[in-house]
Amino acid sequence: FIEEFRFKSDSNALVKFEGIDTQESARELTGCDVYFPRKLAESDSGMLSWAEIVGYHLIDKETGKDLGEIISIDDATINILFELEDGTLIPAAEELISAIDTKQQKIEINLPEGISEFGARTFGECIALTTVTLPDSLKSMGSETFIGCDSLKFVKLSANLTDIPMSAFSSCDSLETIEIPDSVKNIETYAFYACSGLRSVKFGSGVNTIRACAFQKCSALKDLSFNTALTSIGAHAFRECRSLESVTLPDSISEIGANAFTADAALADIKLPKDLKVLASQIFYGCNALTSVKLPEKLEILSEGCFQNCAKLASVTIPSKDCKIASDQYLFCNSYGIYDTIIFGYEDSTAEKFAKEYSYKFQAIKNGETPVVTTTTVTTTGTTTESTTTE
Repeated sequence: FIEEFRFKSDSNALVKFEGIDTQESARELTGCDVYFPRKLAESDSGMLSWAEIVGYHLIDKETGKDLGEIISIDDATINILFELEDGTLIPAAEELISAIDTKQQKIEINLPEGISEFGARTFGECIALTTVTLPDSLKSMGSETFIGCDSLKFVKLSANLTDIPMSAFSSCDSLETIEIPDSVKNIETYAFYACSGLRSVKFGSGVNTIRACAFQKCSALKDLSFNTALTSIGAHAFRECRSLESVTLPDSISEIGANAFTADAALADIKLPKDLKVLASQIFYGCNALTSVKLPEKLEILSEGCFQNCAKLASVTIPSKDCKIASDQYLFCNSYGIYDTIIFGYEDSTAEKFAKEYSYKFQAIKNGETPVVTTTTVTTTGTTTESTTTE
């Protein structure tokens, strides 16, 4: 028996049969003849296919305003949308449609006044969507709101949005810039995951938490503008952002999760928060362009693998005398078996003890000044001398 159906055109329909609930069971019907009840297919039954609706005009019931001609129906996801001639997308929800005039080819619709929230995947995988301007009445969005919108290039967020939900813009490959409004407090897990075209992010003054994997695999990301309210960056938050060259983290940050900047191959300069007490494991693992790092004076814990496989790392300054350093011989190794990194610290400090235990070069900080490190790089044309300082 037919459980539900939906016309895609005059000759095609999507049909759900009772008891057929998986792709595997549906495949067993491949090649079978299906007989559809004539009374449901006849045009005089009062039902219109989506193909027949194209060309109708959408009318706002409240104002009588002609919103525009429907040029296509986006039914790629469970949330069907009317696409108007100006690119506007309007939900084709049954509860919003108040009347259909087949003679004049008009659909009367009740537009929600002051829409305050979107449900999950409202515009998910709308591959034709290129521009979005969210009304300021919008306060919340469900997870995966715009996930997989491959053509989405521009987004203006609501000035009253409180959070960017989980996977909201994940895999929006064409999105190039995003400005987070001041009203947003949290950027949730995977919010902008794998937005491969994203180059620039400006965080509003209210953002205090960036959760795990929020910007992971944003391979084109180069410009980050943080605010002074930010307190927490989650694990893997900026992992594999391979174009990121420089990061200045505000002093307001008290927590950075493991692998937060792992494999950011172009990252050459990092300024850490002055009051940061813990560096979690593998935060800067594989940051091959990083040449020198000065750790915060109040740092209490330096976890395993923090600077492992940083090929160009010439020096690390550890100004805290009693910092608890992980018993990890690979903590500052440049690559497997190569330990060229120089550790700067105070005499009789945990930094000196670590260097001696694992055979790293150590130089003492005297009078609060860190010496300049001179490194030699052999090239195909000769020898190039580079000066690097941790100050």
